Amino acid sequence: MKHKLLVVCCILLMLATGLHADEMESLYSLVVPEQQTSLEVFGALGSTFPSSESNDLFRMEIGFAPGSFAIDLGGTARYYYDKQLIDQRLFIDGTGTVKLGTTEIGLNVAGRAGYADHSLKLGDLDAFYMVSGDVQLYPAYAFGSFGFEYEVSPAGTFGIGRIYSISTIKIIQLMMKHLNVVPTVDNVRAVAEIMYTNGSRLTRYTDNFLENYIAYYQDIANAMGIPDKALDICLINNSQVYDFESIRYLGLNHGWQAGVELAPFAKNNEWPYTNKLGFDLRLTGAWGTFLIEDSLYLSADGSIGMNLDSSATKKFAFITSVDATVRYLPENFRWWIDGGLRFGVNTRSTPVVDFQCDGEVDYLMSPNLRTYAGLSFSTLRGSLAFYAGGSYRIF
Repeated sequence: MKHKLLVVCCILLMLATGLHADEMESLYSLVVPEQQTSLEVFGALGSTFPSSESNDLFRMEIGFAPGSFAIDLGGTARYYYDKQLIDQRLFIDGTGTVKLGTTEIGLNVAGRAGYADHSLKLGDLDAFYMVSGDVQLYPAYAFGSFGFEYEVSPAGTFGIGRIYSISTIKIIQLMMKHLNVVPTVDNVRAVAEIMYTNGSRLTRYTDNFLENYIAYYQDIANAMGIPDKALDICLINNSQVYDFESIRYLGLNHGWQAGVELAPFAKNNEWPYTNKLGFDLRLTGAWGTFLIEDSLYLSADGSIGMNLDSSATKKFAFITSVDATVRYLPENFRWWIDGGLRFGVNTRSTPVVDFQCDGEVDYLMSPNLRTYAGLSFSTLRGSLAFYAGGSYRIF
């Protein structure tokens, strides 16, 4: 009898393992190196006509009142750089604006930069660190007065694990299904290597951006083995059925990670204009996976920590939040179920505890008739709500 039970348990274990075995899972952690960069300059003064791009570099205004006269020059430059390697990523996004004239003399510098490295090891575990920062400086002289607004907020994180977005992999499989292409690990990988570099492919410098799009979609068609259907791939979102079905693959992740984050800040760009100092110290975590292949998806993320804000009535606050999502994707593409749960505690807010639970069913009755219905319970709003709706094109 014991031997029979052992055999049954082994069979059940094999079945359970097979339930969430996915041949495409080897592609979930795919990272494709790419690099994109751009530098743009344009005017920073507004135009009179709403149809204008509002990129005026020069503006002179002569008023009807005696002695009324204004002349201004304004220019903006934006620099963007993003380099993704297998385990590292560096990005810089900065904007600088200069205004010189009789109405204002000012400089506005705003930027964000970050670096992440996932190549570390902590024993047998993958580890990572991230550093980033936001800065905004706005010194200005206008109408006889001088002002200076600023915000500086660096952040640093150290953690273990790594989480990947798998929405693109799933959407590639969906595209192939609608184009009558059999998805395999090889052809899905080939298409993903193109789609993961769409940023650099579609923003490549040229006098005719159409060339980038033609080459991009033709490369995808070639990778799928249907070189004569590049236009179909380009316009596939115009299919109501594909558009409906693709929504359920948005926001899917695979893997897990946990870390500790410290984010100090200093600013005076909020009314009233006083210097404010503080920091956030958080323990964070995230997890996402398919429990059953392409059918039952679960994800959760949360943080627990404390916040110091010198401008708040309560200087210190305990803040925690947990969000969980469950998505059931049946084989019948015409419907799916989304469920969500959120729990939060913030000792600086009223009420201190926030709990919310939601559930929704989306159903495609016909290509032109989309419907949904759901329930929402919230302690913050103090209510239980039922809602339903949809869209229907009659003719």
